[in-house]
Parts: sequence; structure tokens; C-alpha cells
Amino acid sequence: STNLSLRLAGGRASGIFYYSNNFTSCCEGENDGTISFNLKEDGTIEDFIYRQELANFRGGACPGTYNGEGVVENYTTLVINFSGDDCEGPHTGGRIRLEKRL
Repeated sequence: STNLSLRLAGGRASGIFYYSNNFTSCCEGENDGTISFNLKEDGTIEDFIYRQELANFRGGACPGTYNGEGVVENYTTLVINFSGDDCEGPHTGGRIRLEKRL
């Protein structure tokens, strides 16, 4: 489980994320990256961009960019399919579930 803080304004969500479960960076940075996407009225998610900004991962910086799209599954869950590249190479077939904690 990964923690993130998102702000939704006018159908655009954006925020920061952490790979830890206590809202602290895993890899010596201020955070571990940013996420943004458009939430359409029909429940689709477009223009998903996930920018990884790891300051120190396995001895060096590890930037990455992932793109995708998805859907609103229910009132508290979003599902996004993505692919992209980081310091470990290309990644395809990724899936992320964003669930609001009540």
C-alpha cells in the first residue's frame, strides 16, 4: 500500500505520493513523486501522469514517467492502467487502485 495526497479541483486531480505507509519519502527526497489526471463526468480517467522522483534508489537517482487511463469503480475506488519507464527500464501492464480511506 502506498500513501498519497490528492487534490481534486474542477475535474483535475493532482498530488504527491510516498512509497512508505507513513507519508515519508522512501529514498531521501521531499516525496517520491507526483500524480495527476483528469476525472471526466462519465467516470473515465484520462491523462494520467505518474512522475517518480526518487532521489536515491539503489545508489542513484531514479526518475520515471508513467502514463495511462482508467475508470471510477465506485464512490471510493479508482482503477488506472499504466505503462512507462524508470531507471530499471520499461514497465507495461501496470495497474493502480486508488482507494479513499474513510
